[in-house]
Amino acid sequence: VEWFLLERHSPSLRSTPIEALHPEWIESEAEFQPVLHPLLHSFVGIFAVHALRPGNGLVLADLAGLKELIAAEPEASVVAEAGDLIAGRIFPTGTGRFVLSSAAGYWRDERLGQALRRDLEAMRQARARKVMHVSQLEVESLFFGARRNANSEDDVALARRFLSSAGLGSAHIDELLERLARGDGSALAPLV
Repeated sequence: VEWFLLERHSPSLRSTPIEALHPEWIESEAEFQPVLHPLLHSFVGIFAVHALRPGNGLVLADLAGLKELIAAEPEASVVAEAGDLIAGRIFPTGTGRFVLSSAAGYWRDERLGQALRRDLEAMRQARARKVMHVSQLEVESLFFGARRNANSEDDVALARRFLSSAGLGSAHIDELLERLARGDGSALAPLV
């Protein structure tokens, strides 16, 4: 839901849904006005707990954005440990502090933290800009993606079932899958 509202660019809207709805909400929906700024200025990240402020909050290191943030998370400050990882969206409060999305995930795994730092550093070495942006979809794929098991259906069978449920006939599905197998991505254009 966060990705759809805040990051998904809609060709028909020519922006994200939040950007398209923002002017209307400003004019007509007074109850939305206090939450518009946090929604519009929220961002996704992979954060490491740098320090604790027990009963008050967390000091977070944004691993991709290379900045330090204060999270107003009193409950988390008494259970978190330095080095814990948090992946998800963060919202500004307007006071210089942030609040974590209830959909953010928490991990306590030193090896995972080391691997993330190592991979991000390798990515930085290969690019001119050292500050990176991580999208909602990337975070969801990395941290919340469904794990595939050896007994799961193969991708072609899943695509075939999905396209059939969307109303395409088997001949059309065969043609699309054949074109995709040849690397012809334009086969999907009529479906988008």
